[in-house]
Amino acid sequence: GLEPQYRAVEERRGERLPKWLNEGLSEWASGRRLTPQERNEVAGWAKADQLPLLDRLEGSFPAVDDGMARAYTISLAFLTWLEETHGEGTLRRLVAELQALQPLPEALAAATGLETAADLEPDWHASLHRDYSFWTGLIFGLDVWAVTAILCLIAIARHVVRNRRLKREMEAAEAGLGELLQASA
Repeated sequence: GLEPQYRAVEERRGERLPKWLNEGLSEWASGRRLTPQERNEVAGWAKADQLPLLDRLEGSFPAVDDGMARAYTISLAFLTWLEETHGEGTLRRLVAELQALQPLPEALAAATGLETAADLEPDWHASLHRDYSFWTGLIFGLDVWAVTAILCLIAIARHVVRNRRLKREMEAAEAGLGELLQASA
């Protein structure tokens, strides 16, 4: 599998890989894949300009809080995008290039078949902007209390509509009764 390969990369290179790459490869190698909710969440962060650049994630990994979980998700999301966009085996090729002591930008370019890796992250961000779905975010963001609140609002709206309809019917009936009384007098 991929895990033994990428673990050997740092030993062979004698230097640490960027934390986002190391942790993202670890997640991928373990078989973890993004859920549809996580995919849309990352796309939402990009859409709201709240998605940090990968090299800025470095300090987010050691902390045990939401920032750490977010850093892992972002790392895995980028590597997932690489694999899906540039074809199956992209991450294996990346690891092989890194094992061959290629600097990361050159390894990324070779693994993806691009001349340069400079546009990879901006291209990823652009694809996230296109992929974001407000409705998916809304559905995944709902919990029991949100659903309860929505159902209450629907019930109130139905009640208001029904009361208005009944009031119109009663006013029409009263008007008809008034006309009938005047005609019989």
